[in-house]
Amino acid sequence: MAPNGLPHDCQYPQRRRGGDHWIRGIIKDISFRKNAEKELVQKTEQLQTLYDLSVLINQTLDLKEVLPIALDRANQLTRFEMGGIYLFKEGEGVLELRHDRGYPADFAEKVGVLKLGEGMAGQAALLKQPIVRSIHEYPSSQLLPFLKEIGIQSLVGIPLLAKGKAIGAISLSSRSLHYITEREIHLLESIGIQIGLALENAILFSAVAKAKSEWETTFDAVTDLITIRDRSYRILRANKAAFNRFGLKPSELIGNRCYELLLHRESPCEDCYVSETLKRRRPVSGERESQYLDGVFQYFTFPVIDEAGEMIAVVDLARDITEHKRLEVEKEVVNNLNKILASNLDVRKVIKAIHAELKRVLESDRMTITLLEGQGIGFRYLLWKKKKLLRRRWMRKFNQRTGPLFQRSWRQVNRFLS
Repeated sequence: MAPNGLPHDCQYPQRRRGGDHWIRGIIKDISFRKNAEKELVQKTEQLQTLYDLSVLINQTLDLKEVLPIALDRANQLTRFEMGGIYLFKEGEGVLELRHDRGYPADFAEKVGVLKLGEGMAGQAALLKQPIVRSIHEYPSSQLLPFLKEIGIQSLVGIPLLAKGKAIGAISLSSRSLHYITEREIHLLESIGIQIGLALENAILFSAVAKAKSEWETTFDAVTDLITIRDRSYRILRANKAAFNRFGLKPSELIGNRCYELLLHRESPCEDCYVSETLKRRRPVSGERESQYLDGVFQYFTFPVIDEAGEMIAVVDLARDITEHKRLEVEKEVVNNLNKILASNLDVRKVIKAIHAELKRVLESDRMTITLLEGQGIGFRYLLWKKKKLLRRRWMRKFNQRTGPLFQRSWRQVNRFLS
């Protein structure tokens, strides 16, 4: 070290002249080299700090996990014992405290929501640059009494930037006086950008996860059977109604070809609506009775087209209309029966026609139709079994007490299945 305090590099070669020794020195000023080395070390430490921070906060995309990691790291780097991390509240333009460290509960409540420009966080978000203040330079007088109450002396605000846009800010506080160098301010700025990008990714992931959850909830709330199949007929997705109706677990259904798993076929079904959609590249609809699902279904299939215009899947929606169809048939049968009873056909033809209509709605191998004689004097019944008239009998001496209840000829009294 030279007398002026600057670092020097000294060389003292020895020379011999006769019997005497003498030394000649060369002194070089290496201040620039030493400063460069120091700057290099500091830069390396800064890059290592940013790298370590990046590794920590990018370990997860869960916003609830990223926030405490980011705040704790900022506290450690600045040696500030308290802090809070704020994010803009969507649609309201205010900063909301999302996580804090070291704040008393009542203080956290008082600084829970800040306007843009209010407090250290509001100022940093507004200016988009780090700010360092002592308690005497605090920018918001309405919050100053609360800070003094808990003994705050030094404060730092770090904007959280993502692609040049402020998405929030970190506010750090300490009960001790701190001196922040210019280099540390630049480091804080880099930290804000690093954390801002990580938080933006976490926010986007959170939004996607929320949308996915809402979509799945809606998807499973639909009572119609919905499946999504690829071009090879493999089932990619299915809703809860489909799993329940098929009687299969997700692990048993997903990834299998529908015709192989459900119908034990080696090729797609004839007149398959999914096949028709794959061929025509447009929605298809229709009705079909399914023996596998034991019902009548109305089908709607829709192509799924990617950004390149390629059809990658088909959405298949099946609506159970079995009950609707049954009611339609029953209504038609009632109308036909009224027409038959009002016709001038002979008894035999009327009975056969009634039997034919009733068989449309009554699944039975055996049917008895009982007819009353006029004035309830007697009755006659006809018995069918497997569409064949087995017996015809005329019964006299009908119960005289019950007879008066039946005043209309050919009125049906009883029908049963056995």
